[in-house]
Amino acid sequence: MAYAQGRHPNPKIKTPRNATIWISVSNNTKVEQVIEPKFRELMVDGKHYEFNSNKHVFYIKNGFNNWTELYVKSEEAYQKDKQTYEGSKVHRLAFDEQPSEEVWDAAHMRTIDTGGQTLLGATLFEEAITFLWDRIIKPFQEKRPEAKSIELIGENIPMSANPMIDPADIEEQCRQVRLRSPEEAEVRFFGKYVQVSGRSPFNADALKFMRAISEPGIQVELGY
Repeated sequence: MAYAQGRHPNPKIKTPRNATIWISVSNNTKVEQVIEPKFRELMVDGKHYEFNSNKHVFYIKNGFNNWTELYVKSEEAYQKDKQTYEGSKVHRLAFDEQPSEEVWDAAHMRTIDTGGQTLLGATLFEEAITFLWDRIIKPFQEKRPEAKSIELIGENIPMSANPMIDPADIEEQCRQVRLRSPEEAEVRFFGKYVQVSGRSPFNADALKFMRAISEPGIQVELGY
């Protein structure tokens, strides 16, 4: 939101004129019911925006002839029509949760011309479970040249830190998961590194490494 409104707290991150932003989610059927009201709430006083419900896009006015376009993309729609992830040059790309590797590649391709930043939130970093291990975690651990622009987050980042998710929904989901597994709830909803059903859901080497580079309670963006 801060980036879309041209007011990112990091002075090194500047929002280009007429920037294009993609937020990729599993499906975008609740944009009007959930995201649009929260979007309106987080807008800075005096900022003007328009919302196109057919295209699932927000237009944020940042000055004379300067409109940021923020699209809420759907992986579900991509599976039906690959062209939904084509055609745009994207300045910032965000995934709420890990997408399929096919969608990751299709979306990330849109940032090449702009040198855009990609943000990815992911619950688990277990080896061999996800393509993230081979393409993000391992290269970063080994300090490979292709990983020079990657940053990893640490622990203690709760789901409630995401302003786009209804706190009531988080509370109910957490309650249901806690009935099944209190440990899993600690991992998923509070960012804790604990054992689930007697074992860690995280790769031990990655866990040790990430703890060493992280400061508890400090949120750092993941960029690629």
